[in-house]
Formats: sequence, C-alpha cells, structure tokens
Amino acid sequence: MTRLLAVLLLCSGLALAQKNAPATPVKPAPPDPFAVNVFGGSWEAGELRACSTYWQFTDFLLCDDDLHAKVRDATIQKGDPYHMLLSASIHSKRFVVQFSKLPWKLAPPDPDKKSDEPVFANPDYRSPNMESRWDCSKEKMISCKFLTSF
Repeated sequence: MTRLLAVLLLCSGLALAQKNAPATPVKPAPPDPFAVNVFGGSWEAGELRACSTYWQFTDFLLCDDDLHAKVRDATIQKGDPYHMLLSASIHSKRFVVQFSKLPWKLAPPDPDKKSDEPVFANPDYRSPNMESRWDCSKEKMISCKFLTSF
C-alpha cells in the first residue's frame, strides 16, 4: 500500500511539474518557396554562397562577391549603389528560392490576388534592414538561410 501511495504521489508531482513547465517555443515554419531574380554566376553542386537582399529591390537576390564588394564600397563612401543594383537586377535570372524567413515585409492581404506568390510592401527608406545577408546553396532549388540584417 505504501509503495502504491508513493508511486501515485510521484506521478502526481511529475504531472504538475510538466503542466507548470514553460512551453517550448515553436519554431516558425519557413515560408513557401517563391520566385525572385538572382544575380550571380552559375552554381556548382553543393556550392555555398553569401548572398544579399536589399530593401529597395523586393524581388532580387545578389549572389556575386565582386558586385557585392562594389555595392558595399559605394555605400561606405557615401556613394549611390542603387544604379549598380538596378543594372544587376535587370540582368538577373528568375529562380525559385526557399528562404528560411521572409526577406521583406508583406503587403496587406489583397482578396483579389490570383497568385500564390507573396506580395511585398513598398520599401521603406527608414527601414533598419537595408541589407540582409544569407547563406545560400543550390541543389534542385536555391535555399537561403538568414544570417543578419544591417
């Protein structure tokens, strides 16, 4: 009888401890893949690239180290990298990309929207996320894991 009582007390205590334990945060699911314009040379299987998204170009992923260095230098020297990025976006190719999180803010929902593609908000020049960096690889699809924004 004492053993049975001890087992019941132990089980009750464990149940209460689990009930009062903080819930494990649920990791948000990545967004569905969607098409963006990608600028950079051809990818080798398994190759990793550091890529960037920019607040002015909500459908563009830059995966070219040389152009990224020029954009960074122009920004540091208070120049205007906008035209370099615009030219690259015009000469880019469209690919489906799986981002680990959305690179840009979504626009308010539109009930008349006919596509599954996300619609992004107009860029805000006051945004703290002027550029976001991603670790990207390409197998069947380009996959990009978020690194940082600045």
